[in-house]
Amino acid sequence: MNEEPKAIQHFRSDVPDNIITLVSLLLQKDPANRIASAGEIVKHLKTKSTAKATKEDKKSIAVLYFENMSSDKENEYFCAGMTEDLIIDLSKIQKLRVIPRSDVLPFRGKEVHSRQVGETLKVQYILEGSVRKGGNKIRVTAQLIDVRSGFQVWAERYDRLTEDIFDIQMEVSEKIAEALKVTLTESEKKSLAQKPTDDLRAYDFYMRGTEFMLHKGKKNNDAAIQMFERALSIDPDFSLVYVGLAEAYTYNYMYYSGDRLWLDKVMEVNEKALRVDPDSVEAQFGIGMVYFHQRRLKEAKKNFEKVIDIKSDFYQAYYFLGLVSAILEDFDSAIKSFKTCTTIKPYSEEPWHYLDMVYRKKGKLKAAQEAGEKVIELGIQMLKVNPEDVVTLSRLALSYASMEKSKKALELTKKIIKIDPNDGIALYNCAGVHALLGKKEEAIAYLKKALEFGFRSIIFWAANVDAFIEPIRDDPELQELLTKYSSLR
Repeated sequence: MNEEPKAIQHFRSDVPDNIITLVSLLLQKDPANRIASAGEIVKHLKTKSTAKATKEDKKSIAVLYFENMSSDKENEYFCAGMTEDLIIDLSKIQKLRVIPRSDVLPFRGKEVHSRQVGETLKVQYILEGSVRKGGNKIRVTAQLIDVRSGFQVWAERYDRLTEDIFDIQMEVSEKIAEALKVTLTESEKKSLAQKPTDDLRAYDFYMRGTEFMLHKGKKNNDAAIQMFERALSIDPDFSLVYVGLAEAYTYNYMYYSGDRLWLDKVMEVNEKALRVDPDSVEAQFGIGMVYFHQRRLKEAKKNFEKVIDIKSDFYQAYYFLGLVSAILEDFDSAIKSFKTCTTIKPYSEEPWHYLDMVYRKKGKLKAAQEAGEKVIELGIQMLKVNPEDVVTLSRLALSYASMEKSKKALELTKKIIKIDPNDGIALYNCAGVHALLGKKEEAIAYLKKALEFGFRSIIFWAANVDAFIEPIRDDPELQELLTKYSSLR
């Protein structure tokens, strides 16, 4: 009654064109525009059309964090580690589109219905389960749910020894592929059968490290580094640990220190990862990130393109390729990259936020407004799951401010500060909100806070690209601030 119905391709990518047209006509609000007879329906059904192949007929799946059924709550890290490894394993299957861990994290520890998850993340299937660990024994239950019907597609229970954890993960991945009628290639079978490490002690430290990484703050980040380093002291050929360690070092540079010596450490760790596993796209991407932060933008661009050649749906590579293109003022390429991001993560407001910004730089204000409206639409959907996501709230505030809805925008900035006054990204976006609303002093104050809390990687972006900062870009106080922090190591 109150909004236009979403097109069917918003939920599924495998629907033939004639069916898309038919459903759209049947859902028209104005009766005069609707199909009026069964004969017209038959005509559309008989129209020859092929299923869209834009996503290579991939089945989409979200792996929810497995529930800890053990009496010892400390085993939460073990359940989280197993969940994340399943995400990694399933991502190796080319014909599956798997939601990354960062986007299923908001559902962790919450009672949610599979349909809610499916609608929010726009997936066809949900994998959920539980883990009970006691001594050297483990019980794992897993079930695959069809989002549309709500029925189980597959379910299994495994009673094994803890040392069999890798075999369980491999079997679950293979059974899911079988249930979804996905034929595994020989290389995929080989990849799934390969154990990340032969030492369970190293694996335990790795899982503890990844659990610390899920929580914000320098203290947790330092603890993660300690766990990863202990894992490598036991098994120096454990490639996943290098990736985790590089990520933690990157966070130290981006959010907690700003010292470029951390970038040297990131480069060193990623190079070691590639010596252990030459095919690691995560390590290749990590090297590209070092180039990006070192302002070696052309080298970063080549590296991100190399990652995409290896893994065509690597979201972060497209995302940073878009940022690099925007900084180099190749706005058309930036738009292309961010649009690809919207197809890889159709549920995320993030790429639409950057499309809004780039369209503004090009002077395409209508396209910018449409992108801003998508930020609000998708952001509201995500906030239903995680209402305290300050980054999403700050993007919504920017969109409201750009549409001159100042009251809503300012209400959200106050809410953000109440929830988390220390989030650098959210604070930076709040600076943009106030800049758009002509509140220069408040904008500068928010930007100072963002920089003080370690979010210093935005300096180059703020100084050269950010369209939301544009109203105050030439202000002497802002230029002084940018110069001050740009000169820091």
